[in-house]
Amino acid sequence: MKMRTPISLSSFLLVMMIVYNVMGAPASPILPPRLSITNNPPVTVNTWYDINEPTSTLSSEGAAREFIERHPYYFGGENVISNLELLTVRSSRGGTHLRFRQVVNGIPVYHAELWIHLDGQREVTAVTHTLSDLSTITLSDATLSSDEARFIAAQYIGGRSPASIPRTDLMIYLDPPLEQATLAWVVQHSSADPLGDWELVIDATTGDILRIDNRMAFHTGEGLVFNPDPLTTAEAWYFDPGFIDNNDADSPELNAELIPALLQDITYRDNLYWLEGPYVEIADFEAPSIEPVSSATLNGFEFNRSEDGFEDVCAYFHIDEMQRHLRSLGFTDLQDAPITVDAHASNGQDMSYYSAEHNRLGFGEGGVDDAEDADVLRHEYGHALHHDAVGGEVWGVDIRSIAEGISDYWAASLSSRVSDFNEEWVYNWDGHNEFWGGRDITTDDIFPDDWSVDLYENGTIWAHALWLIHEQLDPDDTDALIAQSLYYMTPGLTPEDAAQGLLQAEEDLFDGLHRAVVYGALLQKGFVEEVGSLSGIITDELTGNPVENAEVSVDTGLPFSGISNELGEYQILDIPVGNWPVTATMTGYGDALLNVQIDLDQTTTQDIILSPVVAFLDIESLNVHTYIQQDVDTSFALNALSNLYWQIRAEPVGLEPPEPYEFHDIITPFIPAEGDIHDLTFMRGRFYLTHTTADDEFRVYVLDTNGQLAWSFLQPVSSAEPFHGLTTDGDFLYAIDANTIVGFDSLGVITEVIDSVDPDNRWLTYDPVLDWFWAAIPDGIVTPYQRPGGQVWDSYDTGMTLTGIAMDVQREDRYRIVLLENDGQSPPVVHHMLPGYGTLSEDTQTLFPFEAVETAGASVFTSVGTTIDYKYFATLIGSANEQSINLYRIRWTIPYLSFEPMTGYLLSNDSEEIEVLADASNLDTGIFQSVLKIFFPSGGTPLELPYQLEITGVDASTISSPAKPGQFTVSQPSPNPCNAATVLNISLPQAGEITLTIYDILGRQIDHMTWQQAAGNHRLTWMPGDEIASGMYLLRVAAEGNAPALRKVVVVK
Repeated sequence: MKMRTPISLSSFLLVMMIVYNVMGAPASPILPPRLSITNNPPVTVNTWYDINEPTSTLSSEGAAREFIERHPYYFGGENVISNLELLTVRSSRGGTHLRFRQVVNGIPVYHAELWIHLDGQREVTAVTHTLSDLSTITLSDATLSSDEARFIAAQYIGGRSPASIPRTDLMIYLDPPLEQATLAWVVQHSSADPLGDWELVIDATTGDILRIDNRMAFHTGEGLVFNPDPLTTAEAWYFDPGFIDNNDADSPELNAELIPALLQDITYRDNLYWLEGPYVEIADFEAPSIEPVSSATLNGFEFNRSEDGFEDVCAYFHIDEMQRHLRSLGFTDLQDAPITVDAHASNGQDMSYYSAEHNRLGFGEGGVDDAEDADVLRHEYGHALHHDAVGGEVWGVDIRSIAEGISDYWAASLSSRVSDFNEEWVYNWDGHNEFWGGRDITTDDIFPDDWSVDLYENGTIWAHALWLIHEQLDPDDTDALIAQSLYYMTPGLTPEDAAQGLLQAEEDLFDGLHRAVVYGALLQKGFVEEVGSLSGIITDELTGNPVENAEVSVDTGLPFSGISNELGEYQILDIPVGNWPVTATMTGYGDALLNVQIDLDQTTTQDIILSPVVAFLDIESLNVHTYIQQDVDTSFALNALSNLYWQIRAEPVGLEPPEPYEFHDIITPFIPAEGDIHDLTFMRGRFYLTHTTADDEFRVYVLDTNGQLAWSFLQPVSSAEPFHGLTTDGDFLYAIDANTIVGFDSLGVITEVIDSVDPDNRWLTYDPVLDWFWAAIPDGIVTPYQRPGGQVWDSYDTGMTLTGIAMDVQREDRYRIVLLENDGQSPPVVHHMLPGYGTLSEDTQTLFPFEAVETAGASVFTSVGTTIDYKYFATLIGSANEQSINLYRIRWTIPYLSFEPMTGYLLSNDSEEIEVLADASNLDTGIFQSVLKIFFPSGGTPLELPYQLEITGVDASTISSPAKPGQFTVSQPSPNPCNAATVLNISLPQAGEITLTIYDILGRQIDHMTWQQAAGNHRLTWMPGDEIASGMYLLRVAAEGNAPALRKVVVVK
């Protein structure tokens, strides 16, 4: 699946009327100087397209909630998804569209909403949400009544208002930048002067006005209409004889363009026929006061344009016809009720609008009467359709620009069905005259170069993209596509998001049949990138049968992927043009790695063969002898017959494994000074804790496994803050100090300083596989840092409240980053994350028993370590007056054994020499048995290698010195795959020149280095720079007088 990165919408002020207005002319209502509009609410809009995830629930709401519960952290966590209230369900021709809102303690959160889109099979196709985790907010009680809030709104707006009482809703309002929540009254206040559906957010405690917006959608126009207007049907130009407004006067030329119309399903009441039907109701709700037309006979609605009844008839006919057209296309749920229309509104001004608050349309009379031009009527009704599709108001400059473009499309599209005369014009009669210039649905402007804060200029760019589609497809297909896309045009979207929504609408209705046309139009206007496609068939190497459910991923910097069907077929669309690494994975198979070239508007065909995970060892057991107090190293070879990831760990013989995160013990740490504990880690059988004493002295305390103090030392740097994020690489300790990671030994002597670290980071862990660090902030952002400093990859937003991060490199899968989520009250929950991808494993563990400890800061920390009694633990600690270390078993382990490397990636027919390092310094004489297990995260049967260590006594004088290297050897690169660097261990029997030459998979030389080295053992490091792309590379190491060695390494960026 492909996930988009969420976009933050910054709030800003516009001292102007925010209206849907076809002419940014002086006709806009004048606001009092104190009145300004806050355009974009302070929310983050998150979008997820191309999901296509099946659900098993029969009801639409059940399917939506099933999907939500599967992905709680995408929506902000359990606290958010358990407080979602269904608002609307809309059915379209292509599926069902549900809108939820977030509530906290029964109070809605302002603009915190979720839209979920389902296709006909109840598969989730797309999601948009503006939700936030508000579990930690505190709110003051409301001291202001709803009546007082209405009074404040009326005083602030001033002017003349309708007699209806404004609606008030108590909501939680988030102030930018989402750091403060306020209980507020949201008041919907309609006013005739200044004209608008005003929404005011008023602090329910202080009475302060926090936000004001006008939600009325306006359209300025002047004109006369038939079907669609007299200029189009006469193929005439404004100012041709008889074709001018002339103060709403008749002329023979204009009268000649009057076309009979059927006014369907009008109402008979009080012995009269009224223009009130199932979809339109003509009314008089705004000045000038003109009674809606009625007739005693069915044929009594024939008026000339100089008569007031003419505009009523035009408005009823064109809006009714547009609704019936949409229903004929299968859209029966958009504005499926009468919309109220005043064809003589806006206080006689040259302005037309859609009011979302009252679901009604008003058309002005300045210049050409707006209701005489079908373009004006259809444009404004287009806004009504859009609002209904998304179930509420439309906010945000970008999406309101898109809305203008869609409404202009409706005007031009339906007019073009009558005549192609000036078919690219919008408002042919109402504009393009002495009153204003109208608009053209085509433009040379493109996104993003010409995109601005002007809704109407922006809208023309979007309208042109839709018109390009209209020119290539059947008109009904294009209209259906645009109608379907309305459901995806949710508030706050960016233009790029809107483009994805349009593509999803095409998939909903036409299953990709017109995708090339739609994509081409969006590409021409700049809303999407230049792309191509990838497809092929995946088969099993041994059987030749198709492989179903294999995932193919294209690494372009953003994830693009596809899943094979029962025939082994896969397809990935819209991949940016270029040469990209491709990986195919499937449980039980080794990975397939290759590079593909994606060309513009072309489909690259790449069939893929997957090999079952097959590996073997070169020996059946390892029997090792050493003397007491001495270390001993040995090795064995792992041989691969397919591409595979592998991991190794040691386990005792004959012991049943514990349940993961099984509670084991509580240790009370003995610290001789009062104060606060800030963090801990576990190294070589001891706990290390950072602590601030009552005298504000920063110290590190060292405790044994019983919690007894062994020694302590002062924090080894002078800073204003205690160390946070304590971790270890097994030899040294590391902690976060401001914008650095400081390394130091067990006595406090500094060994290393790593720069360019975000000072907001609170938690830290060391990754021995990649030899870098992972840091996290409490808000859930996880970031990797490398030596000597700097961020390695993009940060990952886990969506959780974190109180710890640790590393478990011996898991059977690759989700080795351990995250601890804790709200300070519920038991902590352990999650696991996959490095390089940021995805979370589905398995979670809740830590029981757990008693929340009142703290002066964060309540719980975490570390992972190994104790001398061979048990492997996750460790947690509380701070303040009550301090304890809770131990939870993860698995058995063998602490005296370590491996180099401990994980890796092998290509088919390659082998890896794995060193087994035994540390006998804490062992007595005897025989120690264990089993070495090699796991394959992508599947396959683990390999087991019995290991026996025999320790005997010996006189120290008989111990000989290590021998000098007897031959030229080169180890396998580690880590492999690598990102920032990989290391080769080289044994050089005599002094001489060493050369390292790097080749890509095509055999092209891309790097070359030379050193003069003395005889002995050396570490050679290759650091792929920014210019080195992801992929496989060959490392050729040569030494004078020796045969060169060739090694393979995979670089992952």
